[in-house]
Amino acid sequence: MRRTSSFLALRAFPVLGLASLALPFPAPAFAADGADKLSTVVVTGTRVSGRQAADSVQPIDVISGEQLSNQGTSDLAGALNKLLASVSVPRPHNTVGGEAVRPLVMRGLAPDQALVLVNGKRRNAGAFLNTGGALGRGTNPIDLAAIPVSAIERVEVLRDGASARYGSDAIAGVINIILKDQSEGGGINATLGRYDDGDGTRRELQGFAGFALGESGSLTLSAEGQHNDATNRAGADITPGAQADGVYGQVTNKVGAPALESGKLAFNASYALNDAVELYSFGTWGRRDAQSHYGRQRATSAAVAAYFPDGYLPQYDPVIKDQALVFGSRGQLAGEWAYDASVDWGRNTYDPYIKSVNTRLFNETGSSPTNFHNGTYESSQWVGNLNLSRAFDVGLVEPLSVSVGLEYQAQDLEISAGDFASWYGAGAVSMPGISPLSAGDWSRHSLATYLDLEGKVTDKLTLSLAARHENYSDFGNSVSGSLSARYDFTPRIALRGSLSNGFRAPTLTQQHYSSIQSQSQDLGNGPVLVQSGTFAVDSNIARLLGAEELKAETSQSQTIGLVLRPTDNLTLTADAYRITIDDRINLSSAFPVTSAVARQYLLDNGIVSDSYQSVRYMTNAADTRTIGLDLTGEYRWRLDNGDNLKGTLTYAYNRTKVTDLAESPAILGQLGIPISLVERREVGQLTDTNPRHKLIIAGDYSISALNLDLHAALNRYGSFWVYSNTSPNLDQKFASKWTLDLSASYSWSDNWRLTVGADNLFDTRPDRTRAENNATGTFQYTSYSPLSADGAFYYASLNFAW
Repeated sequence: MRRTSSFLALRAFPVLGLASLALPFPAPAFAADGADKLSTVVVTGTRVSGRQAADSVQPIDVISGEQLSNQGTSDLAGALNKLLASVSVPRPHNTVGGEAVRPLVMRGLAPDQALVLVNGKRRNAGAFLNTGGALGRGTNPIDLAAIPVSAIERVEVLRDGASARYGSDAIAGVINIILKDQSEGGGINATLGRYDDGDGTRRELQGFAGFALGESGSLTLSAEGQHNDATNRAGADITPGAQADGVYGQVTNKVGAPALESGKLAFNASYALNDAVELYSFGTWGRRDAQSHYGRQRATSAAVAAYFPDGYLPQYDPVIKDQALVFGSRGQLAGEWAYDASVDWGRNTYDPYIKSVNTRLFNETGSSPTNFHNGTYESSQWVGNLNLSRAFDVGLVEPLSVSVGLEYQAQDLEISAGDFASWYGAGAVSMPGISPLSAGDWSRHSLATYLDLEGKVTDKLTLSLAARHENYSDFGNSVSGSLSARYDFTPRIALRGSLSNGFRAPTLTQQHYSSIQSQSQDLGNGPVLVQSGTFAVDSNIARLLGAEELKAETSQSQTIGLVLRPTDNLTLTADAYRITIDDRINLSSAFPVTSAVARQYLLDNGIVSDSYQSVRYMTNAADTRTIGLDLTGEYRWRLDNGDNLKGTLTYAYNRTKVTDLAESPAILGQLGIPISLVERREVGQLTDTNPRHKLIIAGDYSISALNLDLHAALNRYGSFWVYSNTSPNLDQKFASKWTLDLSASYSWSDNWRLTVGADNLFDTRPDRTRAENNATGTFQYTSYSPLSADGAFYYASLNFAW
């Protein structure tokens, strides 16, 4: 039974009054609020200096650092999820790392189909590959959690394909993180919170400070520290093993958000040598130590009984480290050319540790370690970029902006073997370490040239053209182009649209990643716990089972949008889009290899290991088509008494359909493996497992006389399906859910501010998994839900600024 909340007073908050902030008010004499984010000068989706968000030819959302900091969540992806309907961030649990490197889904596409920039520079890829039961299986996302929110001035989110301007990955859009650039001032913020169930206590400390560098420069430093306790939403254990051990009906597992400790640093500096040359540099450093668990292991073997006579939970402790550093110079060359030259380096490391035992080692030697380092995945990237821009007077209403550039990338992936004991024999129980056979070092490079043109053809028509050619050392050439246009019928009505093609190169991690993990998989007879091997496409075992070299994904995108500004206070946008993607990169189905025929075939071809029951690899097996609609609205009031009121609405709809699937390799049929290359559950993850609808209605009211700011956000997460490989009768639809977030902030001087709030005030949870799909009783909630199963979260933050 869930514990009764001790926060009854908070639940008595004037909900109706705050919720009404998002509804129309009577119309007294209001003045326009000058702090309109549409007047923000943006740098994403254009190389024209001075372009404002309100005049962009493509849809761009601008999220301020203050908006990010005012959310009840501490990580960047989670904050964007609270603010943008076009973004979805599921809350997976116990998914072999997905709970520590959370996937961000944009426009219903894969997590690695959205490009991430920092200060306009390409962010390094992560080393983690999502292989667990979470959205985006087989994707290699950028680690957004490595960037401290306290360092962010704003985030510009371009909701359109942009490969022609930025290169690989920008199929769904671009997230450009702009860092704070201050020569004075700063702030410190401390946050404490916990969940309504009494667990998951969160402790955070954030701070930043700006410093002047002489009379011509600035330096901004930022730091964050975080310590989160784990949550546990596991159900009662109803397995025969639990009955035999006398713990039937008890909670014997841990399923929920991981325990987490993290530290993050960032800096952003610039110094003008003279009027024509400015030097700049910025960088980030981060480390996260997470802790989650696998399913309970009984003391049925001598090894387990020797160290854990009552059984144990194997503990999975990934350590994620990320460093990034950029040096550059910008300014004016001879004549009227502006330049920006930079060198960008980044590295992400994923180190899995596990607390378990090696049964074979114990049986052969009489002892086994109980702590293992399972190896290291390390991805690094160098980028050199030179961009030249100039405006030419060619007879248009405004000068034609021309940008040309070169970009060189060098990428490296190093996979290091784990401790001998971690992989010897069948390896550590639940997750064997990386064997020397899977270790290696791989690299590639690419060279890109690009051209951007943008100008106002008439007073009403703006055109933008971009073209890019890239040559990769491992899979060849790619040519991307885009044409965008905006027609302003009046200063208050505009139509915009774009046509583009794009691509996403397979990452080195996707090409060469290998691991063996204990996972619940549906191999055609219902979910069972198996040791599942994920193998590189160029490995012997993957090739024997039909794997082929990965190709780049290619895309075509069309967008059309309407921008309305009926009054100075009201802005409305609607953008419809269609995105087709060929050769999508995804994990194959898990192929069972336990039959005598399959084992003999593998043995005859040199595969002697029997430490796994299923095999899978990366494929280009699916073509998809996504259609969608993004709606945004914002209304601002300033009352005569100085109070400010803002209402916002953001809604997203997207639907993906698989238009073609590759045929299964013939060898599978010959071995009697009755599983297709991409099964219906995998197809469902591409189509119906991500909710099609998301709605956010928010209101903010500032009472100037009381120095009080109130915030309310009503969120609706759409329904979704999780499919079964065993039978359509086991498919489950998870219903749509509404949540309410409330917060209140009080400032008692120019320096001090206290915020108290509740996320998911009414403790809404996802639907429970059907009993037929939860045979152990442990996994009450699905890992695919965008709504956390942890429930209501209450927090308080104290901020001191100077």
